[in-house]
Amino acid sequence: TALYGSDVRALADFDMSFNSIDAKAAGILVSLIQRRLPQLQQLNVSGTGLAYARLCELMCCLPRGSKLIARENHYTASDIAGTPMGITLPSPSEAAGGGGGGGGSFRQINDASSPGLAPRTSVQEKPQRRFSSGVAVGVVQVRIGTLDLSVNPLGDHGNEAFALLAVHMQSLQHLVLQDTFRKATKERTGMVRAFVQLVAMTNNLESLDISYHGRDKQARPLRHDIYGIVSALAQNESITHLDVSGHEMQNRGAGVLAQSLQVNATLVSLAFDRNLVTYNGFRSIQYGLKHNTTLRAITWPICDIAESVRAAGGATAIADTDVLQLHHVAANVAGGTMRHRSNTTSWFGSSSGAAPRA
Repeated sequence: TALYGSDVRALADFDMSFNSIDAKAAGILVSLIQRRLPQLQQLNVSGTGLAYARLCELMCCLPRGSKLIARENHYTASDIAGTPMGITLPSPSEAAGGGGGGGGSFRQINDASSPGLAPRTSVQEKPQRRFSSGVAVGVVQVRIGTLDLSVNPLGDHGNEAFALLAVHMQSLQHLVLQDTFRKATKERTGMVRAFVQLVAMTNNLESLDISYHGRDKQARPLRHDIYGIVSALAQNESITHLDVSGHEMQNRGAGVLAQSLQVNATLVSLAFDRNLVTYNGFRSIQYGLKHNTTLRAITWPICDIAESVRAAGGATAIADTDVLQLHHVAANVAGGTMRHRSNTTSWFGSSSGAAPRA
């Protein structure tokens, strides 16, 4: 309230994280942003307990291109279901099954054309209509450029909603959903299809972070369910940074990723550590990089390399042929990005330009 009496029009960064924001304070905050903070570029309401309905209001009133951080607010799919934002969309799983309130049409737009790629769907918008699945997303007034909802128990249905939201938000450039996935439910297929649609069809999203770090005890990696999302990268024409770390996709997932890297022409930075990738998986990545001309930085997969060394016998077997081959292939993965970088580009988190040693 005191900010109303001050000249705060130039305020660009407002951090209220881990302060309790009740209904009254949330109303004042929304009014303040609408009337007094035209140049606000970043708002952090993480850990505040801010109601999801108020978060929707903030998404609609923040200036174009601004960043909204709302981590650890315990948002669930049921919160999203009860709060429409101007446009409601049926979930892909509901439309495919023909259940619920019906009326939302989805048509397959690629099935046999790209082997291994999960079918994408196009959504027919139906303003102000409630579907039984409760996936309610809106794009009419949302102009933010970055949305961070990490460490919220969104689960399959909640992630599906925000993937659909991102598809239709022309201003959104960065989406961060770390540790938001839970144990697989009957909505898992719909969630995967929504992310496949997002990755394959978006032309404005520049970075996507759906990594798993285990900061929430209830969070779970996607494992094989991430294959379709990674495969959709082959059709993407806007994402420059992708983080799929921690999802335990193993060597098969690395092979799918390698196939996408062969044809993707926009990705610049990639993180895929902690995916249980071993020697054969790195070989696949190495091959994929031979046909890629844009990737400049890969976060060094130190955890997967360390686990592979441990499985081969640890320090006592460091001269073992398999371990040396693993390091050689990993170094070649590094070299595959080196020829793409300029003199000022750092890669693998290293400013020296030298590949990490074993």
